[in-house]
Amino acid sequence: MPTAPRDLLLHDIEEYMRTYITLCYGADSNAARGGGTVQQYLQGNGFNYGNRHTEVMLAAPLVHAYFNVDLAGRNTDIFGFSRDRVKVEIGPDDGSHTGVPMYLIPYREGNARGVKLPSQAQDGLAEVFAITAAQDGCTFEVFGATASPYCSHSNCKDKAANLRQDKMKDRVDKLHARFLQAEQAGNVGFAMPAGPTRSQFQNYSDNRGAPPDGPIRQVNYSDGAKMAVNGIANQSVKGNRVETGPFTHRRYHIRLTDQSRNEILGPQVGAGQVIARRRQGVWSFYFQEHASLYFHVVAVDKVGPKAERKRTTISTNNGKGADAILCSGKLWPNYTSQYLDLDDYN
Repeated sequence: MPTAPRDLLLHDIEEYMRTYITLCYGADSNAARGGGTVQQYLQGNGFNYGNRHTEVMLAAPLVHAYFNVDLAGRNTDIFGFSRDRVKVEIGPDDGSHTGVPMYLIPYREGNARGVKLPSQAQDGLAEVFAITAAQDGCTFEVFGATASPYCSHSNCKDKAANLRQDKMKDRVDKLHARFLQAEQAGNVGFAMPAGPTRSQFQNYSDNRGAPPDGPIRQVNYSDGAKMAVNGIANQSVKGNRVETGPFTHRRYHIRLTDQSRNEILGPQVGAGQVIARRRQGVWSFYFQEHASLYFHVVAVDKVGPKAERKRTTISTNNGKGADAILCSGKLWPNYTSQYLDLDDYN
C-alpha cells in the first residue's frame, strides 16, 4: 500500500483519513500556492461570490491541491497512534505532477459559502476529489443527489458566542433557500432531490426542525472527539515495545493526563477535515477529527518476556505529547465512524 500522503489518498481515501492529520489551507485569506491569497486565485479564474453573508453557486472551482507533511508525528517511539500532519495548499497546476485536481468548497470567515459539485456527465472526469478548509468551529453540510450534491462551509465568528447556534441555523436554512432559488432561475419547476442531509459541525444543532428538502443527520466533530477521549480516559495501557538487546526490551505504559482529558471534554472547539471523492459517478464524503493529547509515561525495562529490570517515569507533569486522529469515517451519503482505541496499538 502507498505511504506518501498524495499516493495513499488516491489509493484508499478512508485509510488516508485514518493515517494523516490533515489541515487544508483553503480559506479565502490563506496563501495560495504560487502567490497571492486563495480568494485572489479564485477571482483570477472567474470564480467570484457576491457580498452577502450567505452565497451559493451552482458550480465549484477546480484547483490543484498539494499534500505535504509539515510536522512529523511526535514521540512515535512511545505512541504507535501519533500521526504526521499534512498541510494541503491550494493553487494552480505548477507542472510538477504532484498536485491532485480537486474541486474546492470555498470558505470565508464569518460567512456561509455553498457550491454544487458537478456530475461525471458534466465534467467527463473518471474520478475526482473535493476539499474544503480545515474546520475548527465551522459547519460543513452536504445534501442532494449523490451524482451532483450541494455542499457548504459556514461560519458565525462575526457573531457573539451566545448567538452563534441560532445564527448558524439561519445561515444553513438560507443556503438551502438560495440553492433552490438559483436552480429555479433556470428551471421554474425544479424541486430539490430527496436524500439525506448531513452536517459536520460545531455551534449548530438542528433543534428547530429539518430543512424542507429532506431529513437531517447531525454529526458533531467536537462530540466525536469527546467520545473517543471518554473511551481512553482513566485507562492505563501499554504503549510501544522497543527491542533494546537480544534478550531485553522496553515497554511503555501510558495514561492520559487529567488536563488533556479535561481540555478535550470541555467546551472548546475541536478540529476536523472533510474530503470528498467521486468514483463511478457517485460522490462520497469522508471526515476526520484530531487533537493533541498528553500522557503520563512510564518506561519498563525487561529481560526476557516478563522479568522486570527497571521502571522509570519519563514524562513531566504536563505529559508527553502525541497528535492523534480521534475519529474518522464516512460522512455522506451513509455514515460510518472509527474511534481511537489504545488497545489497537499494544
